[in-house]
Amino acid sequence: MAFLRHPIFTALLAISFAFNVLLWWAVFHYVPETEGQYTLQFSFQEGVTFLGTRSHFFIFPTVAALFFLLHSIIAFFALEKYPQLSYVFLVFLLVLQATLGFIIFVLFEFNRII
Repeated sequence: MAFLRHPIFTALLAISFAFNVLLWWAVFHYVPETEGQYTLQFSFQEGVTFLGTRSHFFIFPTVAALFFLLHSIIAFFALEKYPQLSYVFLVFLLVLQATLGFIIFVLFEFNRII
């Protein structure tokens, strides 16, 4: 469990946490608590329809955070055997997490939910 004290792992967790806080905030800010059907409208398509309440939307950032944490742990276990490959994999995960977080945040921020 020495990888938990690794500075890169700590930085990745902090960045992942920050992006997911933004996602949770976007969900909390834009999705009402009442039940009903909400359409997240995109400029490049007709619209994607979701059915549910605010609590259903929290699944997306939560799953993203757990996915990122799991793969970071796997990468650090591989660090002992293939150090260069593991760092490349961690950087890839960081870029993937940042990109997904940014895309989802921008979709909530610049598109409206009806």
